[in-house]
Amino acid sequence: MKIQAWKQVGEDTVLQKSPYGGKEFRQRRFIKPGAEEPDVFDLYGRRNGAIVFPVTEDGKVIVVRQFRQGITEITIELPAGTARSGEDMRAAAGRELREETDYEPGELFQTSNAVWLDATNSWVVDRTFVALGCRRVAEVADNPREPIELVLMSIEEWMARAFKSEGNDSGTVAAMFYVIPHLLRRGLITPKMMLGWGE
Repeated sequence: MKIQAWKQVGEDTVLQKSPYGGKEFRQRRFIKPGAEEPDVFDLYGRRNGAIVFPVTEDGKVIVVRQFRQGITEITIELPAGTARSGEDMRAAAGRELREETDYEPGELFQTSNAVWLDATNSWVVDRTFVALGCRRVAEVADNPREPIELVLMSIEEWMARAFKSEGNDSGTVAAMFYVIPHLLRRGLITPKMMLGWGE
């Protein structure tokens, strides 16, 4: 069977909007090909975001530990965050890296346009960036709304951990697949190193 796009009926209906972080619940109606009545879908989301793979001048990956309320656990993740209204995604990536880690990238570039939060239930698309030659410009200031602990790991240690999905969110793990070709081209990882990941 050939899949066809469904037709959206009307505009999104905002069911609930959070004053913090731009989170929303929306309702969207679609008519399937061949159907007469629309199906109703409840969706959730926020502004699009950036996930940053930051590497220091001496080759360490900068990651953050923080408590996540949804799973009631501490995770270890790549720095990430949402764009502000009208903010370019590359600018958002650099800002989030500075805010969460106080590291400034020497080089920052986008690797992808498509890390979906949850393509069935959300409209959110996050983008992956690589930040190389990162240099610390200050000490991380305590943020009571978003307490974060900074961790530095070797690239090999981080990759092995990410591939085992130990305490990582899905966005962090998905981002790794976009980052790997760039790390290989720069000589930061080798095919031989990759053989041990996930064991």
